Amino acid sequence: MVSNLGFGPDATHTTNTGDSEAVLPCTAVPTPLAHPATHDIDATQDRLYRQRFPIPDALRGPKHPGA
Repeated sequence: MVSNLGFGPDATHTTNTGDSEAVLPCTAVPTPLAHPATHDIDATQDRLYRQRFPIPDALRGPKHPGA
């Protein structure tokens, strides 16, 4: 659907051309779209995502007493 062509030394953020995301293939989206009837929570993937992309304290909002 989308491919980032902006990997390389002149890029602002994506300078590592050896990154696995730099070589993702671009493929067509199958149509019609078929949405799943249900979804499952994957706590392990949620934890890994939060480790890789932590939310800065300034964006977390106010802390609630007793939380």
